[in-house]
Amino acid sequence: NCNTLIPVNTPVFLDAPQDRFFRVLRLDTNHLFLSYKAYTNWKLYKSVDGGNNWQKKQDSTHANLMFVDPTLLFYDTINGSVMFDSNRAIYTANALTTYTVGWWVSSWGWNIYTTGPGVVAYGDSVGIFGETTYGGAYITKNRGKTWQSALVGGQPRDFELVSKDTIYYISSPTATGVLGFFGYTFDGGLNWSYTTISDPTYFNSICVKSKNEVYVTAREGAYANGNAVILKTTDLGQTWSKFTTPFIADLRDMKFLNDSIALICGDNGLLFKWNTKTAVFVGMKENNTNNESIRVYPNPANETLNIGSGKLIIENAKLEIINSLGEIVYQSTINGYLPSINIEKLNKGIYIVQIKNGTNNIGRTKFIKQ
Repeated sequence: NCNTLIPVNTPVFLDAPQDRFFRVLRLDTNHLFLSYKAYTNWKLYKSVDGGNNWQKKQDSTHANLMFVDPTLLFYDTINGSVMFDSNRAIYTANALTTYTVGWWVSSWGWNIYTTGPGVVAYGDSVGIFGETTYGGAYITKNRGKTWQSALVGGQPRDFELVSKDTIYYISSPTATGVLGFFGYTFDGGLNWSYTTISDPTYFNSICVKSKNEVYVTAREGAYANGNAVILKTTDLGQTWSKFTTPFIADLRDMKFLNDSIALICGDNGLLFKWNTKTAVFVGMKENNTNNESIRVYPNPANETLNIGSGKLIIENAKLEIINSLGEIVYQSTINGYLPSINIEKLNKGIYIVQIKNGTNNIGRTKFIKQ
């Protein structure tokens, strides 16, 4: 029930945080795909062990495909489509070991430059993604061989594909003074219905509990810089109830754990539970790679890495240094003050330092070896 959080390794990137954008697609317990966009390139990674180790499958810097903002649509663990802007796409039947370059073209013939969110019905052949230039939804029912498109309005922020026929979406406005949209289709995208939402106007994600109970995460403020809010409708968007959270952040996803408790995640490691019956928000321990209970210096480091902690003495703990492949390259036992470590023999790159006492993480942070 998410009372215990287990951190997993993720690929390490050198780009500045403001230049990064990630999308993760989880197919089952073990298989995950991750798309990564930097300012001028993209990378695709695959994990077959639940995210503990990652294999880089494609990289635009050596594939000569300088597209950005890839959207992942995988229909099983090997067959998938990756959609890019400028109407380009790649298709694979072997989990990105090889791929072919193709196109997705809107039915109205415009050249689309920006792709938006995408979702897929695992175990089926149906996938959908949105583009944010004109507000289109693109649906495939045959694993990317052909696409049907429809104008849904606004900038699609999130889709929920309940079945091959039932799809919900939320859109933010494309211009000042234009309202956001909540919409749905019950016939596989042949016909769409939508309503407008005037307050707030910036949306993040949608969560469909049942056909007539839908939730939307949004952000208050003229520049979407206020408190996170959750909207609820039980009449397909005709009326909304609004719940204001105490968190100043974008809420990225929401999933129900049972009939009344939802798990919600947001920016900067935010993770909390919401009791929809009592409207109580319960914060959970932040599951973040960077933990202020330990610090390393200098950072970047060349010869010696010093490790400090708010707790000056740590007894019976294990210190580990992990490289970007998830391999432990150094470990020692701590029985007292934290040590200084000679790192001259480590290769250049980004590493994780973690201190554990049994199964409990005392602290975890990153450093760069020059």
